[in-house]
Amino acid sequence: MFQFKGNRQYLHGTDFYRFSQQLMAQACSDFSHICSLSFRSFATHQCSLSLTAPDEAAISPCKGEAMTQAGEKVSFWWVQTDKPVTERYEFNEERAVHGALINDAKESISTAVQYEYSTIEMVVALTKALHYDFAPKVEGKWVFAQLNATTALPDSYSSLQISLKNYIPNRFSVSRVLIDDAEIGTIRFIVGGP
Repeated sequence: MFQFKGNRQYLHGTDFYRFSQQLMAQACSDFSHICSLSFRSFATHQCSLSLTAPDEAAISPCKGEAMTQAGEKVSFWWVQTDKPVTERYEFNEERAVHGALINDAKESISTAVQYEYSTIEMVVALTKALHYDFAPKVEGKWVFAQLNATTALPDSYSSLQISLKNYIPNRFSVSRVLIDDAEIGTIRFIVGGP
């Protein structure tokens, strides 16, 4: 199921989002969208989705909530197994952000280009590019830590913008995600590393 993305040696947050969308749509007949996804640790092995909270001994790198069409939230957890990840797929991050524009104050980045990448991949890649532009020297790496969304991420768009909202140097940030000029949620990045 999971594959390593590009040259990473850990499972990527965008894949957790994608698989959460797929599996929660199967688990909830009135599934609307993933409204939150937060990462507690890096995963290096296959993970399985659970609708019940794992016991304390289990390694749960990711927790999320799905929104139903009736407006109810359904919690879910990803639990790491001992099964290794044996495959990898290519991802050209430079191509994903090629043509994106960072404003003069270095507080937002925007694009109208999608290439072949999903919206969540573009959101994360743009956020990362913005962070390395305004704060390139960090003790670790800028990594995707949390997504909160008020609506489903659309498959296509005319414009996508990431706008910095809060920033604590060398620690974390919160950015607004705007798609076609409408704010659909926030993304949090932290400084860390596997």
